[in-house]
Amino acid sequence: SDCTVIVSGLACRYKFVRESRRQILSLHFAGDIPDLDGLALPKADQGVCALTPVTVASISHAHLRGLAAAHPTFAEALTRQAMVDGSILGEWIANVGRRFAVERVAHLICESFTRMRALGLADADSFDLPMTQADMGDATGLSNVHVNRTMTALKKSGVLAVTRRSHRILDWARLRDHADFNPAYLHLLPAA
Repeated sequence: SDCTVIVSGLACRYKFVRESRRQILSLHFAGDIPDLDGLALPKADQGVCALTPVTVASISHAHLRGLAAAHPTFAEALTRQAMVDGSILGEWIANVGRRFAVERVAHLICESFTRMRALGLADADSFDLPMTQADMGDATGLSNVHVNRTMTALKKSGVLAVTRRSHRILDWARLRDHADFNPAYLHLLPAA
């Protein structure tokens, strides 16, 4: 009956498969509506959970539908958000299905950094990514051990420095190259 807007914090959409193995399908930052599909679909087939303390706001489906009917530009913005979510999901499928471990983890870092910079949540070359190695593994289809080895390889290659959850990009061009990262799929709008 409601959609959830992330006001602050980090959430994710996920799906469980056999034996309670979780696959993270997307990350959601401030301003995102992770359950927008509820406006059109009768039942959710994915879960949403907080990866950090999260503040949310709820907006009823009826209210959103009323706003969309009264304001075509609002309806267009909701449609655009759904399309961008689909574009990001497609990139995540390619990431898990066809990229090697270093590419997967580097891609997750590049996407998170790019989105957080667009939201003003990251500095020019550093950001806090509050994900555990288990979370990163669930997002990339890798074991905790493999995520650890991959992060070590990225640090040794000189593209990334990590202290706890603080990440500093040492060589953005090389990190993007490691990740096969092109941010076009994010469809970020230019700053106003």
